Amino acid sequence: MILLPQSTKFLGIYMDENLRWSEHVVNLNRKLSRACYSLGILANYSTTDVKRTVYLANFEPSSRFVIIAWGGGRANPNTPNKDGNSALHISTSHIETNKTKIFACILVQYNAKMDSQNNNNHTPLHIAVYEDKEYLVEVLLESGESTNIPDASGITPMHRASLDRFRYPRIFTRLCAYQIL
Repeated sequence: MILLPQSTKFLGIYMDENLRWSEHVVNLNRKLSRACYSLGILANYSTTDVKRTVYLANFEPSSRFVIIAWGGGRANPNTPNKDGNSALHISTSHIETNKTKIFACILVQYNAKMDSQNNNNHTPLHIAVYEDKEYLVEVLLESGESTNIPDASGITPMHRASLDRFRYPRIFTRLCAYQIL
């Protein structure tokens, strides 16, 4: 009896026996976490040029290779899954805090639509507000996502934050400040 591996690395991409990318995502997260740590250490002690060099050496090749490998250079970060979720919706909901911010920035760099809505009419900002991810709310707002897009129930991210302002005071304050600008 020949035992087959559950996952394998081929041309720099990890895939499992069902051709899923989960193993690759785990390994990419590890790699980007190490790069985040390096940038965090350098943040207070180096010039912008040094930080840019570290970024270009660690983040850029990984993200560019993944985009090319996943879509032959034509990968579309806005392609929805069966629930209408884009890559940004999924990353907002499932990836850990510091990794989500980095991944969201990479998706923005590759033209992810900030205001895309899933089958429940939730934008990534709706999800970030519902899940109390303040750091991601900031990235999405800075990238141009609107606070006033209603979901299927007619609730906007701003409305949700105001209803839960005692539960999520920092998100409510951030959204209010953004509304004023």
